[in-house]
Amino acid sequence: FNDFNNHYMFIRQSAEGRWLFQNRNTPEVHEPVYFNLEYLLIGKTASFLGMSIEAAFNLWRLLGSLAMLWGFFLLTGIYFSEFWQRAWLLIFFSLGNGFGWLNILISLLSGQKTISLPMDITSETQPFNQMLFTPHSTWAAALNILAMFWFLQGIRTQKSQNFWRAGGAVFLIGLFRPYGLVFFGGLVITWAIIRLLKKQLDKNELLNYCRCLTLPLLALVYNGYIFKFHPVFRWWGLQSFVQTPGLLVLCWSLGLPLLLAVGAIVNRDFRKPVLVEDQIIYLWVGFNFLLIYCYHFFRFANQLSTLLTPPLYLLAGWLLFQRENYSTYRRPLATVISSPRIRVVIFALLLVFASSGSWMLLAKINQIALAGNAYLDKEWLMASRWIEENTPQGGKVIAAYYSANFLPHYTGRTVFAGYNYNTVDFDNKLKMLQKFLSWTDPEYNRKLLRRWQIDYVWEDSYISEGLGASAKRASFLEKVYHNGKVTIYKVL
Repeated sequence: FNDFNNHYMFIRQSAEGRWLFQNRNTPEVHEPVYFNLEYLLIGKTASFLGMSIEAAFNLWRLLGSLAMLWGFFLLTGIYFSEFWQRAWLLIFFSLGNGFGWLNILISLLSGQKTISLPMDITSETQPFNQMLFTPHSTWAAALNILAMFWFLQGIRTQKSQNFWRAGGAVFLIGLFRPYGLVFFGGLVITWAIIRLLKKQLDKNELLNYCRCLTLPLLALVYNGYIFKFHPVFRWWGLQSFVQTPGLLVLCWSLGLPLLLAVGAIVNRDFRKPVLVEDQIIYLWVGFNFLLIYCYHFFRFANQLSTLLTPPLYLLAGWLLFQRENYSTYRRPLATVISSPRIRVVIFALLLVFASSGSWMLLAKINQIALAGNAYLDKEWLMASRWIEENTPQGGKVIAAYYSANFLPHYTGRTVFAGYNYNTVDFDNKLKMLQKFLSWTDPEYNRKLLRRWQIDYVWEDSYISEGLGASAKRASFLEKVYHNGKVTIYKVL
C-alpha cells in the first residue's frame, strides 16, 4: 500500500490545480517545489475528464503499456525485416518467459499455502508486471526503449534529429524518475570511450553524442538538487532502498530468453566483423548488469532490470530467426536451430514459460479493479471524507502509520509519518509516534502536538485501546467525530 498512496498523494495535488508538489507525508513546512511529469499528467487528466484519480491512473497504465510495446516493436525493426518475426518477439516480450511458473507449480503440487515468487512475477524483469504495476515504472521503461531505438537509428543514419529525439525521450524519463538518466547517459558515455580507445571517434560523432546528452543533463541537475540537497525531499533518496537480488535469482527470473541470448553470444564468431548496432546491444546487456549490481551507488538498482529484457529478446531472435547476417555465426548451433522441429519446440517452451505473465495478468487485473480500497472499510472512508470536507486544506493529522499512509491520498491533508521512504527522519518520527500512541506521558503528547503544529488526532483500530480513554480526559483534545470505528479529535 505504501507506494500507491504516495503516488496518489502527488496526483491528487495535480488534480487540485497544482503544478509543483509538496510532500504531505511529513509535517515539516516547505514550499511546493517538486515537479513530476507523471503525477502532473495523471492529475490533469483526472481533472479535465472529470474522473477519479484512480481511474486516470489506470488509464495511464494502459497508455504506458502501449508505449512500451510500440517502443519494443520499433526496436525489433532495426534487426528484423520480417513482420512475423517482430510480431513473435513482441508477444514473447509482453508475456515474459521467466521460470516463475515453476515456483507456482511446485508450491501447488506440494500443498504449500504460501508461494515463493521470483522476480519475473514480483519485480521488474517481467514486462507485464511493469505494464500493469504503475505508470511510474512503465513509462520510464517505454521511454528508455524508445531512446535506445532512436540512438541506434542515429548510429545507423548519422542524422542529428535521431540523437535529439533520444535525448528528449531520456529528458522525459528524468521528469518521471532519475534511474533511466543514469542508464542511458552511462551507456552513451561508455560507448563514446570505447570508440575513442579504438580510434574510431570523429568530431561529428562526438557532437551527436553530446546532442543526445544535453537535455538529460538538465533533468539530472534538477533531480540532483531535489533528492540530494532539498531539506525535505532529500530524505526520499536517503531512506529509499531495495536490496538487489542475487545473480542466480535474477537469471532465473529472466528465464529462457537469457539462455537463448547466451547461446547467440557463444555461437558467434567474433573474428569476423560485428555490426556497430550489434556491438551496442552487447554493451547494453553488459552495462545493464553492471548497474544492477552497483549496490552502493543505486538504492533501487533492481528497477533497471526491466531494461535487460529488450536486448535479451533481440539476441534470442538473432538465434531463432537466423538474422540476415547470420553467416557471422559458427555453424553447429546454427544448424540445430535451423531445424523446423527444434524451432517449434523452442516456441512451445516460450509459450509455456509465458504462463508466468498470464498469472501476473490475472493478479494485476484484480488489483486494479480493487483500486486500493480492499485495505479500507466503509467507516474508514466515511471518516476520511469528513476530514476532507470539514478541516482546513493545510491541516495536519497524526495517526497510526498504516492509516497515515492512506490519509494524504484520501483527504489531501498532511500527516506526521505517512511513508517510510519520504517522511523526514522516518525512524525517529516512528519512535515519537509510537510513544504518542501509547499515551504514557500526556505532557509529552501535548508538546509533540504543539511542536509539529498538529491539528487533528485520528484514532482507529490500528491504535491501542488505551488511547481512547486517555484522549477523552486530555484537556488539549476535543472529540469532533466518531462513527463506531474511527474517532477524530481536534487539538485545542
